[in-house]
Amino acid sequence: MKPDTIATGATQVSPWRGWEVLAASQFASLWEAPIGIAFLDGELRFVRINKALADINGLPPEAHIGRSMPEVLPETPSELVGALRRVLSTGLPLVDIILELRTPATGDEDHHYLVNYHPVRNDAGDIIGLGATVQDITRWRETERALQLSEERFRSLVLSTAQVVWTTDAEGRVVEDSPSWRAFTGQTVEQWMGIGWFNAVHPEDRPRVRQVWLEAVAQRKPYLVEYRVLRPDGRYTPTLARGTPVFNADGSLREWVGINTDISASQRAQEERERLLEELRQAVRARDEFLTVAAHELRTPLTTLTLRLHSLWRDLQAEPGTQLARKAMDQFEAMRRQVKRLSELVDGLLDVNHLEGDRLEVRVEHLELCTLAREVADRLAGEATRAGCTLEVEAECEVPGLWDRKLLEQVLFHLLSNALKYGAGRPVRLRVSQVEGCARLTVRDEGIGIAPEDVPRIFGRYERAVSERHYGGLGLGLYMTRRFVEALGGTVRVESTPGAGATFTVELPPRPPSEEDVRE
Repeated sequence: MKPDTIATGATQVSPWRGWEVLAASQFASLWEAPIGIAFLDGELRFVRINKALADINGLPPEAHIGRSMPEVLPETPSELVGALRRVLSTGLPLVDIILELRTPATGDEDHHYLVNYHPVRNDAGDIIGLGATVQDITRWRETERALQLSEERFRSLVLSTAQVVWTTDAEGRVVEDSPSWRAFTGQTVEQWMGIGWFNAVHPEDRPRVRQVWLEAVAQRKPYLVEYRVLRPDGRYTPTLARGTPVFNADGSLREWVGINTDISASQRAQEERERLLEELRQAVRARDEFLTVAAHELRTPLTTLTLRLHSLWRDLQAEPGTQLARKAMDQFEAMRRQVKRLSELVDGLLDVNHLEGDRLEVRVEHLELCTLAREVADRLAGEATRAGCTLEVEAECEVPGLWDRKLLEQVLFHLLSNALKYGAGRPVRLRVSQVEGCARLTVRDEGIGIAPEDVPRIFGRYERAVSERHYGGLGLGLYMTRRFVEALGGTVRVESTPGAGATFTVELPPRPPSEEDVRE
């Protein structure tokens, strides 16, 4: 039978003698606390319950009154009911019990609760029921499990890693064992504790390591240092030590954690890399020497062959009408093209060898750019004729400056040769001007042009915007041009429309960034 109750504001109480007095005198101040509180009678029926516990259970307070725990919470374990009856019979409280169950508030999800039950007595000292406190600790348990899992993972990592893991207190003294350090060094726990680990450091490294460690501890900054550590077999092994300070929430230093990594293998690998790199340097030097010798050796017969071809040309021109002359002219033109091609390849070999250095030697002298441009254009007059191009030079005023003659000749030669090659049969224009104190060279052709996607890369080494099958060369001309121009402190750019030619523009300051080797 449900006992009679009387209303007392937010809750209901039994008219039993002593309950209201008890609640008012001892529990009134706790009734609004964020912890579940309830009273149960001798039949384990709810007599009084605060809102916090009602919310935990997922039912309003009035839905509890007069009903037993299993009636309100069907998931209540039978073992708990038996334990509560023993509290009623023995008077011994049940404290710090963790329950895992579902309530109407949690649905299908299990929650964890920390519960305490104690006997409630009347004025005569007889047990008339139980007082209960309940706290939902689900989040705390999840956090605890996550921390436990993290710790287990950390310990597993420490045990499985080849690195030496260690910790110290805030003052930098070892206070905990490190099995990995002991296994690595052979030190005992007693030898390792405090600052005993210094004794495992190579004597020559010890002062430096001590200073770095003490500075890190004093300044509370990360610790990073290399030193040799004594191994159990008496050998010293190079290690890289890293330490990190760990702070409390209030900013105080709690401890240091760190690792020592065996870097002997990486040092051996570095030494091997250095050895291989030196062998490679020697091989490159030998290759460069071979290319230089081979190119110069090839130049001698090429020069002779070129002179003989010129002589043959003059002889054929002297008797143009003969049948032999007409037949020889076709053969001559084929030989001339092959000799030219071979000469370009030899020049390319020398260019490759010349470009291997990290720096270009710039030797400047006083030059007049218009005069230099005309000289280079005159040397290319024969090539322009064979390409069917008119080579026009526009230079209305003198443009003096301090430049390297050899580098500028190469810039002009590559730009004009490119224009004659890709603009064959059409005019090529070279313009020299002075703009805002800088010299400007502009080479314009009306040839095949450059696709927009190829423009960003054509100044790279061995880059080509067209097929090598149709246009010869090693793809070094524009790369060399850019490098020579930059060595003189200038810039080079290109503007082009496919099918409508290209315009290369070089701008040079009147003197390079450094004038250490000016020739008067």
